[in-house]
Amino acid sequence: MQKGVSVPKEMSIIEFFEKFGNNEQCRKDLWAKRLEIGFECPKCEGHIGYEIESKYLWQCKNCGHQVSLIAGTAFDNTKIGLQKWYLAAFFILSSKSGISAKELQHQIRVTYKTAWYVNRRLRDAMRLANDKYKLSGIVTMDEAYFTGRETTEGAVKKRGRGTNKSKVLVAVSLTEDGKPGYAHMQVVDNFKAKTIEKFAESYIEKGSKIVT
Repeated sequence: MQKGVSVPKEMSIIEFFEKFGNNEQCRKDLWAKRLEIGFECPKCEGHIGYEIESKYLWQCKNCGHQVSLIAGTAFDNTKIGLQKWYLAAFFILSSKSGISAKELQHQIRVTYKTAWYVNRRLRDAMRLANDKYKLSGIVTMDEAYFTGRETTEGAVKKRGRGTNKSKVLVAVSLTEDGKPGYAHMQVVDNFKAKTIEKFAESYIEKGSKIVT
């Protein structure tokens, strides 16, 4: 299971370096986050492990297999320092229009190939985490249509059903004061009842109140 880093979007660059100023601070943060999630042995699927905090390792009580701090995370099988991973996550999360591999190369001082790899790894981890997250509470759901840029001059713009635009289902959870919270969107072939039910089952917790 891929696990990401916990760098909040509203953090400033000064606050980032105060909290994640070196690799050791990042290791401690990741260790704490993994303790919250709990241990699972990738070899025998056991759930009881001895913590070897001095080495940031877990040892499975059942089979003795040792699990490193970065095993099973977005940082697995890499030699890039954790601080560079955290810093890359900071720039990706704080950028409103996205960040290119070229810009990331400059910001975290790595090769372009490494920057592209880090960018791809983190975005894949974010996508997997997003796909598994379910909306809950009061959720508003509706249909929408999306299209690319129209280039034909004088063309009549059609709206709603019957167009060649992509059909999209959108669901947004609402906060206690009625403001938009998390959202899920999915391109679908149609807006039939079965399609909508499948979308709701995949992305909305049972017991939630759905408003259309």
